[in-house]
Amino acid sequence: MVAGKMSGASRWAPLVPVVRCEEWTRVRVERTLPTTAEVLVQEGERVRATQVIARATPNASPHMYIVDVAGALDLPERDVSSAMVKQRGEHVHVGELLAVRRSALPFAYRACRSPVAGRVRTVWYGWAVIETDAGEERSPVEITAQVDGYIVAVAPARSVTIETEAAWIEGACGIAGETYGVLQVVRQSSAAPLTPEQLPADATGAILVVDSCVTPPVLERAVALGVKGVIAAGIPAAASDVAALPVMATEGYGAQRMAPEWLRLFRALEGSYASLIVPSPHLPPWLRRRPVVIISRTSGVHPKGDLEDHLRQSRPLCQGERVRAVRAPLAGRWGTIATEIKGQQLETPSGVISAGVAVRFSPEVLAWLPYLNLERIVGTAQHREHREE
Repeated sequence: MVAGKMSGASRWAPLVPVVRCEEWTRVRVERTLPTTAEVLVQEGERVRATQVIARATPNASPHMYIVDVAGALDLPERDVSSAMVKQRGEHVHVGELLAVRRSALPFAYRACRSPVAGRVRTVWYGWAVIETDAGEERSPVEITAQVDGYIVAVAPARSVTIETEAAWIEGACGIAGETYGVLQVVRQSSAAPLTPEQLPADATGAILVVDSCVTPPVLERAVALGVKGVIAAGIPAAASDVAALPVMATEGYGAQRMAPEWLRLFRALEGSYASLIVPSPHLPPWLRRRPVVIISRTSGVHPKGDLEDHLRQSRPLCQGERVRAVRAPLAGRWGTIATEIKGQQLETPSGVISAGVAVRFSPEVLAWLPYLNLERIVGTAQHREHREE
C-alpha cells in the first residue's frame, strides 16, 4: 500500500477496542505519583519490582470525606441507624466496616467500608462524614516500581516510566488495587464455581488464577489465607463490597469460564512473580486503563520503543483477525472475522442500524455482529497456537 493512501477495504475497516494477551513483549509502565512525591530514581537506572521509586508525605491538614452509606447498602430508605457498625465519634481505619446490611443467609450481605482513616464526625440521612485526624503523625506513602526494568522517563510530581520485557495480560474488569506475588493456578475438577474449601492451603503470598467465577465467600477465605490477589474468569457485581484484595476478571461479570488462550498462558507462567494492577473505577475516563497482569523479565533499554507492536495494535480490523464478543447473546465467545471488511450496515435485533461484520465462532456458528459488540485480541499466545496447529 502506498504511504498516505488506503485501499477500498481499509477505508471501511474500523478501529475496535484492543485486548492484549502477549507472552513476551516490550512495554512501558507509567507509575503515577502524588504531587508531593519525592522521586528516588533517575533515568537509565535499573529497578526491581519491589523497589521504592518515590515517597510522598500525606497532607496533614484535616479533610472531610462524605460516604453514601445508604447507597452502598442499597437501602430503599435513607435510615441507616440499624446498619451502622461505627457510631459518631469512633475511629475507623482504611477498609474497616462502617455499616453492613445482612440477610437471612450468613454469607449474603452488603458492606460499606471506610475509604480513609479518621473519625466518624456525624451520620445524617444515609450519609457518614469522616474527618481525618490532623494531629496524628502520618506515615509516608511509598510507591514501588511493580515491574523489573529500566527507568526511561521521570516527570517530577507526575510520573515515572519503566520499560521492561514482559508477559502482558489484560482483563475486562476488577476490584481496584495493586499487588506483587507468585502466580499459582488453582486446579478445578469441574466448571462449577470455586468453593472456599477448594482454595489451596499453601496460597500465602500468591496471586491465584481461577478458571471460573469467584464468590464473596471465596474472596474472604483468600484474604484469611494471606493471598495477595485473585485472577478469575468472572466476578459477581457485588464482589467489591466485601473484597479486601485486588481482583481481575478476564471475561467480565457473572459466571463464566476463562478463555483457553488466557488459561494456557497462565499455566505456562505459573511460578513466576507477577504484578497485578487494577485501576480505580473512580478515575476519569481518559485515565482509566484495563486491569493487567505483568510478568517481567529484565531487558535492555530501547529508546525508540516497539514500532511494530504499536502498528499491530493501531491498524484497522481486517479479515482473519481474532475477536471477542462483549455483549449477549455471544458475550465472551472468541471468533474470527469471516468476511472482508466493506462497511456493511444491517439492522440489529434492537432495531438500530449499525455497521458490522460476520464472525465465525465455530464450524457451526457464524454470526453478524456490530463493531460496537467486538474487541480485537492482540497477542502472541494465539499466534503461536495457530502455528503449532
